[in-house]
Amino acid sequence: AQYNDDNDPSPLFQENETVTVPSNWTMMSSSRDKPRYTNVKMPFDVLYPHVPKDHPTGLYRLDFAPLPGYWSQSSHHSNVLGGGVGGHDDTIGNERTRKMRRRVILHLGGVESCFFIYVNGEFVGMGKDSRLPSEFDVTSFLRYQDDGGDENHGDGAIDATMIKDRMMSNALVIIALKWSDGSFLEQQDHWRGMGGIHRSVFLYSTPAEAFIEDVFCQGNLLPSLDDD
Repeated sequence: AQYNDDNDPSPLFQENETVTVPSNWTMMSSSRDKPRYTNVKMPFDVLYPHVPKDHPTGLYRLDFAPLPGYWSQSSHHSNVLGGGVGGHDDTIGNERTRKMRRRVILHLGGVESCFFIYVNGEFVGMGKDSRLPSEFDVTSFLRYQDDGGDENHGDGAIDATMIKDRMMSNALVIIALKWSDGSFLEQQDHWRGMGGIHRSVFLYSTPAEAFIEDVFCQGNLLPSLDDD
């Protein structure tokens, strides 16, 4: 639910209302909290680093089933040398299977303007900057299926009761503040105070020991401006 100031504690829109993510709560038809368009003037009168007492805040909660076990560890199969007496047997031996640790990352594409994250009741982290993505390693905060499923055979069976039973399911809570001291750095000619999670939120898994991120390509034109 979103709340106004002490003089008007009524919700800015219906409590426990289901909202679409990504979106801005200020654009919902049921919201009383509307955005403002400003140029060189801040949309409130208080000075840096303070924010208005009338401070709309969004509380988001998503309950989801335990993740398959291979999100936190996967099986790696490899062939090893026979290793006979004295090391003279160089034939291929039996296949060896070992568990590889993995990490689970929570990605938030954009939240305006400050947010705090909790997973299963534990504080994970916070972030600012409404137009940049933030990522958090939530491997140790999440719950996983006991049997783990099989990475080669789907996600394993997920019982609907896993979601209804909050002791078994995962709970992601994000507290989004409409204003922060970062709002002063974002002052420019645009709509201000949109409020909410306005870009995608998702989980992904990578190997824990070694992984690649921030991969990008840069293309340059030839002096002749020929793109060949």
